[in-house]
Amino acid sequence: MKHHFSDWPKEVLYYGSPASVPLSLSLQAGPLKMGYENGCIRQVKQGNTEILRMIYSAVRDQNWGTLDCTIDNENLSIESDRFKIVYTAKYRDVFAARYQLQGTPDGTITFDMEGEVLSDFKKNRIGFCVLHPVEECMGRQCVINYADKDAVSGVFPLAISAENPFKNIRSMRWKVLGNLEATLDFEGDIFEMEDQRNWTDSSYKTFCTPLDTPFPVLIKKGSIIRQKIVFRLSGNKAIDSDDYITCNGVDCDFTGSTDLPGLGLNQSGENDRLSPDEAFAIRQLRLDHLRCDIHLSDTHSAEKISQAFAESEQTNCRLELCLHFSSRYQEEFNKIKQLLKSGQNQIKHVVLFREKEKTTDHELLKALVPVMREILPSGQVGAGTDAFFAELNMHRMSTDLVDFVVYSINPQVHAFDNQTLVENLLAQKHTVHSARLFSGKADVFASPVTLKMRFNPDATDAQGNGAEDLAAKVDPRQMSLFTMGWTLGSMASLAGANTSSVTYFETAGLCGVMQGDRENRYPDRFYSLPHMFFPVYHLFKILSGYKNAKVYSCKLSDPLSFSALMLKSDEKSAFIMSNLTIGVKSINLNFDLRNYDRILRFNAGTFSDFAFDRDYTDKAVRSWKISHEISLLPFETIVLLRS
Repeated sequence: MKHHFSDWPKEVLYYGSPASVPLSLSLQAGPLKMGYENGCIRQVKQGNTEILRMIYSAVRDQNWGTLDCTIDNENLSIESDRFKIVYTAKYRDVFAARYQLQGTPDGTITFDMEGEVLSDFKKNRIGFCVLHPVEECMGRQCVINYADKDAVSGVFPLAISAENPFKNIRSMRWKVLGNLEATLDFEGDIFEMEDQRNWTDSSYKTFCTPLDTPFPVLIKKGSIIRQKIVFRLSGNKAIDSDDYITCNGVDCDFTGSTDLPGLGLNQSGENDRLSPDEAFAIRQLRLDHLRCDIHLSDTHSAEKISQAFAESEQTNCRLELCLHFSSRYQEEFNKIKQLLKSGQNQIKHVVLFREKEKTTDHELLKALVPVMREILPSGQVGAGTDAFFAELNMHRMSTDLVDFVVYSINPQVHAFDNQTLVENLLAQKHTVHSARLFSGKADVFASPVTLKMRFNPDATDAQGNGAEDLAAKVDPRQMSLFTMGWTLGSMASLAGANTSSVTYFETAGLCGVMQGDRENRYPDRFYSLPHMFFPVYHLFKILSGYKNAKVYSCKLSDPLSFSALMLKSDEKSAFIMSNLTIGVKSINLNFDLRNYDRILRFNAGTFSDFAFDRDYTDKAVRSWKISHEISLLPFETIVLLRS
């Protein structure tokens, strides 16, 4: 890695890697438009109406890891109203397949796969997946033709479904718009549908093999797998000119508002202690809390609590203390009771977890919540899961004793590309809405929100868990412009759902908002330099001036390309918007811009100005006339300020 970011390729500044974004080809099958990228069909649309989010094939190992693939022998025949694509894909050394993808002028898409197992392999899944977009499908009726019984009418779930809504699917059809109807036929395996919002994916997924089939399965070398999916569109396929967006726009709804959640960061998992300079930089963010995880079975747990108190003083942040108890929880609590009491004024939230349990059990809550309230009279006590919303939804806990329920969020349980991370932002608000349906009077906390999962709660062997592997937790995008825009989208989604508290990332290090004083431990894998402030640091710095702000809803004509947040606090306002794509994007700001007189821009051209300047956000450029039409550079974030 080169030793100064001015020598880094612009792609590193965009999204943390010198590799180019995969080329996306525009395809058409009669009235349908879609993209083709890396062997997948994405965003099948008629006009502006998205019908399918993606059709793709996946190989999942025994720990639900998704195997990457190499595509070769790609043969493309593309015309104005049809296409045919043939390619081969190899999934490491365990599976290879030939795919044929065809679209015809009548709005039919066919996807064929014939593959061979190259070596004995324990698999959880091999085969096609279809993603249905949540915003367009939720609440719509559909008809399922089952493999083992007659057709039944159903509904795409509104609240996040803890159980798979449809099983043993042979085909399905649903209304899209007006009298327009979509149909999917499946061959080669038994398919079923799950609600992927459980893992903060913005889709329902129709997939094979059924989850009630035992897994993992040892599949033998030489085994042949054949599958086929056919998508059809029927009804009135004519498209009015009004069905297409002619320009991008954003509208702000000032008739209602929500509160900005309490914002915090995780204690660094990489650095034992913050240096004075690092602590000072974190103090400037005026965080609501600092999360610290303590495993009480660790013989050094008391020492780590004391260290957390010291860091709380350093950063002027009260603690979100996450206590992970073993089966000997009463003994473990007694050992730290006096220590907690001595630092009670530094504790804002206490979260109670039981190790090796999906969610906190009632036995532990009944034993510990009352005594926690005695020693922490001003702190809130909560519980839930250290893993995904899925665990909280599928293993529901008693909430009558706690002040809040908590779960973590990350956008990469199933796929890892930039576009998927952007698409999944909208699912975050759905987890909050659904959590409220079973959390009673308890508040809802998201903690932590990270780019990558910190550990795999569904791993079937210890190696697949990854809990102790720092490099496995680091996403190279952490230091990039992309993460600033993605975090803005996350805040907009969670604030719009009135989430009470959100914890993001870490303080310092490769998973943090800044590198800090220390050297990058993996310079051959990740781009970061000592003393570097990542773009997302400056987002938190901006928000530090809006502690009691109201958040107003921003309606985006293209929410898969932009994120936006409107904040008002007393007499000042901030409008923040990010371009989440590799292209230059123009957008109309359809709200009153009078008195917005300062602007900040975070892009590849200004990276050298803010990467080592903690106070860059105090240097907004005064602009007496801000245009209603603004062009945003690739992955750029702009901030408009009014005071």
